[in-house]
Amino acid sequence: MLARGPSSDGVGCARGLRRHVDDPTRVAERLRARGRDGMPLLLGMAHILPCNGTSPSIDDSVWMAPNATVVGSVTLGAASTVWFSAVVRGDVAPITVGKRVNIQDGAVIHGTYDKSETVLEDDVSIGHNAIVHGAHVQKGALIGMGAVVMDHAVVGPHAVVAAGAVVLAGTVIGEGELWAGVPAKSRGKVSDELKTHLAATSARYVEYASWMQGEDV
Repeated sequence: MLARGPSSDGVGCARGLRRHVDDPTRVAERLRARGRDGMPLLLGMAHILPCNGTSPSIDDSVWMAPNATVVGSVTLGAASTVWFSAVVRGDVAPITVGKRVNIQDGAVIHGTYDKSETVLEDDVSIGHNAIVHGAHVQKGALIGMGAVVMDHAVVGPHAVVAAGAVVLAGTVIGEGELWAGVPAKSRGKVSDELKTHLAATSARYVEYASWMQGEDV
């Protein structure tokens, strides 16, 4: 478990911490050798920042992309992954992420000060560029690419929010339901084909992250 201590002044988010996966000098040397046209590749580190005296708690098995950012009161469970340019910002409200959750490229997880917390239960998938803001996403659900889920919404177990949908604040989505549109509305139950795909998604992202292990990214 990676747990950063409080910031030295006890307040603010100004002092950034980074997780280094290797000695920076040796990594840089290898990357220069591997880079094309003299351009080095990305260093293998993610941005982990304390905020207001609270720092992220990150299980040792979590994989984070080099430019992922995790801030403040955030808990990341075992085998979860945070992908390129994703932001998990627990500066104003806590964020709890369960096991085998994948937060894909460009996604934003946040909450509202003194109003809403964010919970992503085990095996949840957050698609590319999706926003989950102060909502509760239950076990095995999928939030599609570019979708927005607002404060106090509840997405039931194994439900799907379609790409580009906007789930309004306080909406409750039942187990295994498919919601789509702006604002999102129920489109019935998730198909058997999509159920099969959904059931495999969290495991696939654990596998994808394993491809990165030991690599200089």
